[in-house]
Amino acid sequence: MPALPAISGVVKVLLQYALPGVVDVLTRLFFQGTGSTTNSALNTWAGNVAAAWNTNMAPVVIPALVLNAITAEDLTTSTSPIGAWSGSHAGTFSPTSDLSPGVAMIVKNLTPLRQRGGHSRTYLPGMPVNYLSSSGANTWASGSATTVLTAWKAFLSAITGSSGPTGYSGLAQVVPNYYHGFTAVENPLTGRYRNVPKVVTTPTTQLVTSQVVNLTLGSQRRRNHQSA
Repeated sequence: MPALPAISGVVKVLLQYALPGVVDVLTRLFFQGTGSTTNSALNTWAGNVAAAWNTNMAPVVIPALVLNAITAEDLTTSTSPIGAWSGSHAGTFSPTSDLSPGVAMIVKNLTPLRQRGGHSRTYLPGMPVNYLSSSGANTWASGSATTVLTAWKAFLSAITGSSGPTGYSGLAQVVPNYYHGFTAVENPLTGRYRNVPKVVTTPTTQLVTSQVVNLTLGSQRRRNHQSA
């Protein structure tokens, strides 16, 4: 698959966690600012992101979830700076009863754009069973959702404020728009068509103006250790 086009002033932050038996639990975030930065500055910022997660998010997730790596990649060009952090920050929520590894809390990122296909979503792993509205329910208790969303907003505020990467100013969370429309592609064996999203030449971004939690449980099924 060809690389996506560059997008000026945007830094992609990738948080990587481990759950028992699962090492590729990921959360992707995008931030945009003005200016330019360096590898060293992004290394420092990645460490600040980890510290902010440990302060704000660790208390609301299970100890089995461990944040162990962060990368911060400037997407302005294919040779722009990249920073990284590695370590071990585990959740500290008590009691510690957990749900299936595939269960996540969905945070919807709201923008001024009216998105017919649905809003950008962030999947938060490591939610305890205590957050359910009732035993065996498929919804989160509203109070628990509020607690997690408050922690998540504090985390975002911490990493876009004074702890942002040196060289960038006005850093804010954004949703990148890499695709517009579709191309119908025929399968030569079956004769059936499928719609393949078209990559735009010049990507745009939408500012995230607020976040809300979807009270229905989210699913990342690949984490559920299902056999082939």
